[in-house]
Amino acid sequence: MKWRDVPENVSKSYTYYGLGGWLLFFYVLTVIGIVLNGLVVAYFILTGENVLPAEAGSIYLVSAYVITLIPFLIMAPTFDTKMPITVIGMSLLYYLLTIIDHYYANDWQRDGWSFALVPLPYMLLFIWYILSSKRVNATYRGRVPEEFAELAEDGIAYNGAIILQKVETYWFRDTAFTSLESAQKQVDKVFKS
Repeated sequence: MKWRDVPENVSKSYTYYGLGGWLLFFYVLTVIGIVLNGLVVAYFILTGENVLPAEAGSIYLVSAYVITLIPFLIMAPTFDTKMPITVIGMSLLYYLLTIIDHYYANDWQRDGWSFALVPLPYMLLFIWYILSSKRVNATYRGRVPEEFAELAEDGIAYNGAIILQKVETYWFRDTAFTSLESAQKQVDKVFKS
């Protein structure tokens, strides 16, 4: 997909702008992961007892998991433009820590590289999503698909929509309006429901 950098008002007018869709799904999973794994780490700190099965890795790996997720937890809802690269870096860091933890836990002789192949597709899928998502690109990188950028050049960005004007007629979602005000009322009605 071809992307075009656009002004903030145009990227905010793009349908996929904001924390929603698959990005919201990943965000909810992150919150659940931090809470559950944070409880395991807190239990270990308070009691000194590791309740993790051996296959889950060490308590240090679980701690690293929680720590590497915190930037996504903070940056996603604040629309921080550094979120995509930070999250990709944290994903790669956690994967590297997984390999190191597995090596020092002496599981390397038993499992070899097979343990590293299990989380690899999930990590690569998440990184692919961060790089190619319409929502991530519009929200955090200020760029939209080329087709939308061309529409935005010809239209009026208003309240999360692009209203096109063609010969004294305004268009929004395949509906023609004779005045800009009536088109804006329709946009308001659609986005308030």
